[in-house]
Amino acid sequence: MAAAVVFAAGIAGSASIAFANADAGTPLKAGATSVESNAIAGSIADLAQMTLDRGPASQARSYQGGAEGAAMLEQAALERTVESGEVSDPDYEANHLRYVECMTNAGFAPDFRKSASGFYVQLPFRNVADTEALDAALAGCSTNTAAIDMIYRLQESNPKLIKDSRQVAVECLFEAGYVSDSYTTKDFEKDWGADNFPFDATLAGPNDCLWGAGYGYFAEGE
Repeated sequence: MAAAVVFAAGIAGSASIAFANADAGTPLKAGATSVESNAIAGSIADLAQMTLDRGPASQARSYQGGAEGAAMLEQAALERTVESGEVSDPDYEANHLRYVECMTNAGFAPDFRKSASGFYVQLPFRNVADTEALDAALAGCSTNTAAIDMIYRLQESNPKLIKDSRQVAVECLFEAGYVSDSYTTKDFEKDWGADNFPFDATLAGPNDCLWGAGYGYFAEGE
């Protein structure tokens, strides 16, 4: 048995980009390219600028204080991303540390695995007595960290900025040798729904492909 979830990454606490975009069109095979109109943005720099244009994340639910300073740090990192065309490793690590410190201060020390591509995979919280408090901490601590986290993950796992999360997953799985070139997005969608893959989805390699595409998949007890 496994715990599975498809998640969306919020941008600056505003409109979110849904990684799961299961349209009814022609199933794409591994190695196929999504049409340009299905791209999330033209480039990483464009995506960072879009985030800046939406303005700072809402401070209505600031958590553990320091929200104004956190917003300024996030804005500065986004501005550097616009200038350089990518989220730098130092900006990503600093952003990650702020999130970890915030969650730890709230009483929920998060656990992570680092993927081969360099992004962090957050592991499930276990034996949580107060789930409402956890939800509040997750929302609050993500307020000024989710944008950089999401953009970095996109840049490392989905550099073509493909909107269809199924295609992102299939591309990664194919390139890593976990599926053949006949494996389609429809195959993936069916396998995800049935929790029955032609690979071990709990292993770090394929699991990183899933997380990078916006699919959290973890074995019970992991």
